[in-house]
Amino acid sequence: MSDIWITSEGLDIAFDEPEVQENIQVSFGEIKGKFISLDSRYNKLVFETSDVELAIKYIESTPTKATIAYLGFTHELSWCNHNYKIEATANDKLYVTIGDLDEK
Repeated sequence: MSDIWITSEGLDIAFDEPEVQENIQVSFGEIKGKFISLDSRYNKLVFETSDVELAIKYIESTPTKATIAYLGFTHELSWCNHNYKIEATANDKLYVTIGDLDEK
C-alpha cells in the first residue's frame, strides 16, 4: 500500500490535528465567561457570557472581584466602586464590561 495521496487542485487534504485553542476564562462571582479585553484605564474588564439571565439579575448586586484564568495562570482584579455595562452580541450572548467609576 502506498502513502501517496493524489487530489485535485483545491481539494487538499489536511491530516494534521487542528490545534485546540484554550480560551481565557473569567469568573465574576457566579458568572463565568470568555475573556475579551482588559484596559488599564479605569481597570476595565470585558468578557462574554452565555448565561444571560444570571448576568442581568446578578449585575445589580455585583461582586467586587473578578478572576482571569489561562492554563495555570490566574490574575485577580478588584473594584471598590464600579460601573458596568451589558451589551448583546449577535449570537445571543452578552458582553459584560466592568470598570472603576470615572473620576471627574
